[in-house]
Amino acid sequence: MATARIRGSALSLDPQTPGSVPAGSVYFDSSNANALSQKDTNNTPVPLASASSSDRMVKVMQNLSGATIPAGKPVSKKANGSIAQADADGPTGTQTYCGITLAAINHNSTGQILLVGPNVAGVINGLNYAPGQTVFLSETGGYANSTAGFVGNSDSIIQIGIADCPGGNATSVATDIIMFPDVVIRP
Repeated sequence: MATARIRGSALSLDPQTPGSVPAGSVYFDSSNANALSQKDTNNTPVPLASASSSDRMVKVMQNLSGATIPAGKPVSKKANGSIAQADADGPTGTQTYCGITLAAINHNSTGQILLVGPNVAGVINGLNYAPGQTVFLSETGGYANSTAGFVGNSDSIIQIGIADCPGGNATSVATDIIMFPDVVIRP
């Protein structure tokens, strides 16, 4: 095993199983299609790559729009988890820009999208957000999918990104955030 030490943690260049690396290690997980992973300080393996991709900036998404989306076109997330060609003045389902197609994607097919920001998998799992919803920093340090609760005079409204389903087939349940930060209001 080729291993490098980085400030007390190990980086393994050869595929390993989670049980064979110490806590704090970054490694290629042979039990998960050689996905880049890290074993956190609690000894829990955590994938560092987007589902169906080895790169947090590229994610596999499904086109259910009814037409082929050409290569190099901006796409948006729809509430059903699929993508559509994005535009600036269409219905809400085509305005939530999330990235650019790397190749043409036929109807009912999947393809790679170069994201506007890194995908962070699983961070909003169980919050019942729909893909394409804007995710904000809440007043309590968590996540919010609406600004309706921001009522104080000193509230900042900070967009973290947009909610997204796991990579691969479209689903109406969001588990991931595509980071797309923006300060909406700052007192």
